[in-house]
Order: sequence, then C-alpha cells, then structure tokens
Amino acid sequence: MPPRHARRLCHRLQLRKCRGPAIREALQGFLALKGPIDMKLTRVVEGPGTAVVVADWSLPTPDGTVLTGRTSDVVTRSADGSWRYSVDAPFGVKA
Repeated sequence: MPPRHARRLCHRLQLRKCRGPAIREALQGFLALKGPIDMKLTRVVEGPGTAVVVADWSLPTPDGTVLTGRTSDVVTRSADGSWRYSVDAPFGVKA
C-alpha cells in the first residue's frame, strides 16, 4: 500500500476538477515527486481535431513506492498541428 502522502495525493487528483491556475495547484504534489513518468499507450480513438487517449502510467516516488494508474485523456489539435490536453484524468473515469 502506498504511504499516506501518496494516498492523499491520489485522492485529491481523482476528485478535483480545476481550470487555469488551479491545475498547477492540484498537480503540485505530483510534480514535487520529480520522478520520471513512464506512459504506455493502450488505446487512441481519434476524431476530427479531437482524440481520446488511454495509457497505463507509473511514477516512482523518493521513498521507493511506485504510483500507477490508467489515464483517460482528451486531447485537441491546435492550429499549428500539435496536440494539447483538454481533459486530464490520471486515474481514468468510471461509467
């Protein structure tokens, strides 16, 4: 089981809906881990200018715990052709 700080972080990320500067605040604990995030795409469903991306990810923490999850994200194609995250759900969504 992950240490208490990791459980709190996971809980915050699952429940928090945010925009603008609140995104940085919500992810601050995640970013503070400074570990490399490994992502393996499992599925991409692309439509005109929008795609749903599903990936398994892992993130090692300084105390040796490895956080894992399956993200479900929505990305939107920008005018320059690059993709930008519109919705980032690091622990997926349950229907």
